[in-house]
Amino acid sequence: MMNVLALYQLKGGVGKTSTAVNLASLAATSGLQVLLWDLDPQGAATWLSGVDATLDAKSKHWLKGKSALGRYVERSPVGGFDVLPAASAHRLLDVLLNKVDQPEQALAKLLKPFSEHYQLVILDAPPSLSHLADNVMMAADCVLLPVIPGFLAQRTLELVAERMDALKQPRHKMAAFYTMVDRRRTVHREQRQVQPVTGVSWLDTDIPYASSVERMGLYRQPLSGFTAASDPANAAYAALWLAVQQQLSRLRTA
Repeated sequence: MMNVLALYQLKGGVGKTSTAVNLASLAATSGLQVLLWDLDPQGAATWLSGVDATLDAKSKHWLKGKSALGRYVERSPVGGFDVLPAASAHRLLDVLLNKVDQPEQALAKLLKPFSEHYQLVILDAPPSLSHLADNVMMAADCVLLPVIPGFLAQRTLELVAERMDALKQPRHKMAAFYTMVDRRRTVHREQRQVQPVTGVSWLDTDIPYASSVERMGLYRQPLSGFTAASDPANAAYAALWLAVQQQLSRLRTA
C-alpha cells in the first residue's frame, strides 16, 4: 500500500523542503521505496537531493497522460530515495489544472501508477493557496505542516484548515509540528506550548534551528549524509519520522 505525504505551508522559509528531503532519506533507510516529487518550480528539493535533472516534459503532456512521468524519475546520490524533479513549467500548473477533467483529482490520478513500485510518495508543494494546493490536499493521506513558533502560526493553520473544509477533506489529515525552534527566544518557548486550530493533529516533535540544516545546501545531501546520528537536528528529524509513521498508521485505521 502506498502512502502519500505532503509537505505544505502557506508561508515560505519554514523548513518545508529540508523536512521533505530528510524524511525521504529516513523513510528509505527504514526499508521503504520512496519517491520525492518536487512540485515547486524553484526546485529546492531537487537541488538539496543532489539531483541535477529537470522534468523537461511539457506539463500539459503529462497532465493529460501523453507523457509517462515515471521516465523522468532520478535516483538521489545520497539517501536511497528517488526524485521526480522540479520544472520551471510547474509555475503554469494552476492554469493547466483548470483545463482537465476533475481538476482537483488530477494529481491523485497521476500518482496511482507509482503505487506499483513505491510505498511512500512525498510531495514538496509550493507555498500558496491554489489549484495545485487543492490537488495536494486531495491526494495526500497526510498533510504535514511545519510551523515556526510565532503569533501568525494560528492564522496560517486556520486558513489551511478552512480550505480543507471547503474541499470536504477531514482536518485530522493535517499534522503540524514546530520547526526552526530557538529555545533562547521567549516567544518560541511560549508559542510552542500553544497547539491552535481545532481538529489539526500536533506531532510532539520540534525541529531546532541548526546550522547543520543550512549546510544541506552546501553538501546537497540529507543530514544523514554528512552528520552523525547524534546531531541534534538529525536526531530531531529521526524522531519526526517516527511520529509521521505513527500518524499515517492512525489515519489508515481511522
